[in-house]
Amino acid sequence: MIVTAIIPARNEQHTIARAMQRVDRAIRRWGHRPDIIVINDGSTDNTGGVAERAAHGPDLDAVVLHNERPRNLGGAFRQGLTLARGAVVFLYPGDDEGSDAQLDALLNEMPGPRPSP
Repeated sequence: MIVTAIIPARNEQHTIARAMQRVDRAIRRWGHRPDIIVINDGSTDNTGGVAERAAHGPDLDAVVLHNERPRNLGGAFRQGLTLARGAVVFLYPGDDEGSDAQLDALLNEMPGPRPSP
């Protein structure tokens, strides 16, 4: 099953790559195919550049959208929904304030395979 994670980020250059990698690993750990969409929501730092580099790295494939002006959380989520390919879609913070345990609890509620011990 494809699982979409929408990651809005504004001025998160120090955390966005880690957030993207954490989500990708969690979705794969649960046996699903990740569809990661990052919304660079009006950042004035290098969030967009960091996200672009991470998105096209050897272990990750993600889409990065760039908003010149912030659309805020709801707007970024709606924007991500237009590209989402997953049967399940969730929001994850670009500041990587979530944890592996929180992602596992969320993914545990979905139908489908379970992670290997």
